[in-house]
Amino acid sequence: MSPLISTLSHALRLRSFQITFILWVAISIATIVLCHGTMPLPIGPQPSKPAIMAVSSWIALAFLTLEIGLVVLITRHRPVPDLAERAPERSIAERETLCLWIYGAFMLLAGRWLGLHFFGEGIAMHLNGSLVGATRVQSPAEVYTWVAYNWIMLCPIPYVAFRVRLLNFQLNLKSILPSWNREIISHAACGKCMGPRLGFSCDLATCHGR
Repeated sequence: MSPLISTLSHALRLRSFQITFILWVAISIATIVLCHGTMPLPIGPQPSKPAIMAVSSWIALAFLTLEIGLVVLITRHRPVPDLAERAPERSIAERETLCLWIYGAFMLLAGRWLGLHFFGEGIAMHLNGSLVGATRVQSPAEVYTWVAYNWIMLCPIPYVAFRVRLLNFQLNLKSILPSWNREIISHAACGKCMGPRLGFSCDLATCHGR
């Protein structure tokens, strides 16, 4: 049995995978049954029917699985790094995880206040229209503010907070095989570029608010 088949077989036998799969199926069915033909949330200007949304989520999940399989295929001969060697003690990891949750909640609340105060709409991690159809036209100033806010809150501040105690190697920011990373990124980029040509496009590319 090849290592890839062995890995997939092991993943299918995992209790966590089985529970996740059952929950995903249950949520999809519940979406179709409980929504009564109309999505309750404003998902884009013209939201699709619940059944279409459920099927689309399955298609998106299938493509994500294919991307993961592509990475596994490319890196099948690459030595597996010892991530446990880089991890902190359990008590430190628990404290840092809790701090990250609190920081994430603060970031979302602060972004919502900032966006509502200046633009009439909260600032979140995703720009309006990047996941589903845009519900409003955004000004260039709002887009630039969104970029600056998310970059500052998600890049330099967390990096400095962790870099005080940890090295880039421990933060998984330094690869032991950079050439392999470039190959993975190039393959992933090609896959993303092929999507629209095959009929699968992101709403961000077609929304009117861009």
